[in-house]
Amino acid sequence: MGGLNEAALHMVATYLSLLLWGLYVCLFLRLMWVLRVRSVSLLSPPIVIIFVVFIFSVGQTVIIVYLAQYGFAKYPDGPTAYFTLYDSMLIGQGWTTATDFLQCAAGFTVNVIMTWRLFVIWSRERRVIYFPILLQCSGVAASIIIICDDIIDIKQLVRSSNFLTRYHENHLELLAINIVITWYCTGLICYRLWSMQQQKRAIATEAYNFGSEFESRNPYAGVMWALIHNGMLYGLSQAAHLVCSAMQNHAGKLILRELNINIIGIVTVLIMLELDVRDASEVMIAGHQPSPLEASGISMPVFRVLTPSDPEVVEGMKAAES
Repeated sequence: MGGLNEAALHMVATYLSLLLWGLYVCLFLRLMWVLRVRSVSLLSPPIVIIFVVFIFSVGQTVIIVYLAQYGFAKYPDGPTAYFTLYDSMLIGQGWTTATDFLQCAAGFTVNVIMTWRLFVIWSRERRVIYFPILLQCSGVAASIIIICDDIIDIKQLVRSSNFLTRYHENHLELLAINIVITWYCTGLICYRLWSMQQQKRAIATEAYNFGSEFESRNPYAGVMWALIHNGMLYGLSQAAHLVCSAMQNHAGKLILRELNINIIGIVTVLIMLELDVRDASEVMIAGHQPSPLEASGISMPVFRVLTPSDPEVVEGMKAAES
């Protein structure tokens, strides 16, 4: 897309990115307030990761604002010429490299969060995380190739066709990896929570005849729906980005590329905020009643399925009978 449309497209992408970033900042500040009220340690690894993603989004926003300000206000030949050359990777290669680094790092970070949550909810069973870890290794390799190619070719006046081909293919690979990891982890987590609820209800009904209480309220429903909502948001955004990139749809690819990090940040924050709205007493795991923030994976106990012989069940039934 050339001519005036190129400058207008970047203006639209910049406005949308800043609007989404503003929403992300509001949600981030809200989460900080929730963590303070709940007395959750800000030094726990998942919270540190959320801070890192926020820093990535700040860096991305600074680059977007700088490019817009320079292209529209300072470039001698005007915004149309500047953004046409920039999108062709003929100028601003350093900013392209920085953007690629932030995009790759943010994608890797959110995949780590999802893999960790899967690992914990599946009682730390290693077999369930072999596949996402393998995909992560492939994603890291593709990211390294992208960044190294950027650095090697950064002084070239014209990008070689081999570079552009590798660049395009590795970006498609990263997007595909993000989609697969997102749906794999979300699906297995929801299956695990659902199966645990069904087993607990069956045990309660068979051994103690109070399964109707479990039937009336699902203690894992809040966690499941929060993960499904946000997994769909992130997964669909990555799928749309993949389709636009594969079809060489420049407008869609540019806009989704600039929104990507903010979408990642919103997803990681929104899961915890959505769970915090729900009643913490509805999440009962192995005799422990974690807060919704714990259920989101910040400080989660090991999940396991109760049996009638478990001490927690025996003591609970004795208390109920008395």
